[in-house]
Amino acid sequence: VYLCLDVGHCAYAGIDPVKMYRQYASRTPFLHFKDIDGAVLERLQKQKLGFWDGVSGGVFCPLGHGVVDFPGLLRAMKAEGFSGWVTVEQDADNKIADVDARLQKPFECCKLNM
Repeated sequence: VYLCLDVGHCAYAGIDPVKMYRQYASRTPFLHFKDIDGAVLERLQKQKLGFWDGVSGGVFCPLGHGVVDFPGLLRAMKAEGFSGWVTVEQDADNKIADVDARLQKPFECCKLNM
């Protein structure tokens, strides 16, 4: 059975995505790259708010601006000979009217940080 590891959702759940990838590298031909704003996540946890509160509150931040250790993950992927697919995702609140802020800026951030 293969896995599609979503590193942002791992971090959201308190799971180290690099450790998870290393543990299941042979079963992981697909990855979803997302990043988590640690301060927003901490606030969500303290206030016992839900997932959609997190999405609208900005818990998913542009890659390289959050708690996911992307340099460590990329090193682990290289060490394991990863040759699969990676999807860069940016979960965002669709109520954000500024499409550039919601979509284009995270994309540009990915290019700079990956």
